[in-house]
Amino acid sequence: MTSPDLAYYNSPHTASRIVEYCGGSRGDAASCTSRFLVADSEVTFGLGIPQADDIMDPSRLGAILDRGLDVFRSVWDVRSLIALLDLDYQNPDMPDEAILNPSRSFSLMEPVFRAVEAELRHFGMNHIAVMTGQGYHLAWRIPAHTRIMAQLQRLAKPPRTLESKYEHDHPFTPEATPLASGRGHSGIGLLMEYLCHRVLRQAYVASELPVVLTGLAVGSRRKGREAISIDLSAYGDPLYMRYTRCAFSLYRKTRGSNGFLACLPRTDSPLEDLLSVRVSPDLAADYA
Repeated sequence: MTSPDLAYYNSPHTASRIVEYCGGSRGDAASCTSRFLVADSEVTFGLGIPQADDIMDPSRLGAILDRGLDVFRSVWDVRSLIALLDLDYQNPDMPDEAILNPSRSFSLMEPVFRAVEAELRHFGMNHIAVMTGQGYHLAWRIPAHTRIMAQLQRLAKPPRTLESKYEHDHPFTPEATPLASGRGHSGIGLLMEYLCHRVLRQAYVASELPVVLTGLAVGSRRKGREAISIDLSAYGDPLYMRYTRCAFSLYRKTRGSNGFLACLPRTDSPLEDLLSVRVSPDLAADYA
């Protein structure tokens, strides 16, 4: 009997959508512009440094899906800069709260999510918001060799110690990361700080919970130390170190009651509808 995870991944639409999120087209994993993929969820714990066997060329996406593993793509893209902002419900005292009570947790997150969406629309960002187990990954693409790309590269001047890291190879890939991409990544980080301060002005008024940056712990409330975190940690590491969970990937870090959870893009559908779809293999595959 096929497991729910494999049944979901066996849908050709699921694989095609993951390929698209990795910069590819027509379901062809070899066309992905993501520099590498990372398999499984356990690699995200601790320092988040995956084992060598978990780092794969995008052309091997099928092998990851056949094993029913989570799929992550590198933030490093060979044709674009990827801008990434994470929004999470956090509660160190009850770390599974968002999984066990998703309706409450995501409803509490909704005013902050709406504030982020409003700011991105204000600046004309054509982004995708992927619902994960505990929040959202909001991402958009800046094509290489464009005026905006050049401006981002000039905006930030990484320290020499960081630029030297981009000049040699590293454990994830056999080649060095282009310095222009590394500088662009740093430039996006500065803009993200500015964006977050704009979001905080709105969120402080609209959110029932404290809104913090990058997992800052807060004081206890009735249900523990709960807060909404806007995570900027993607810009605290060199570009080649960062990867993010793909849209339509499974979410195996923490599971719901039925053991299935898919990471699906947020659309105009009601929040409660998406919370129901993401825990059903059949509905999630149809959603793809």
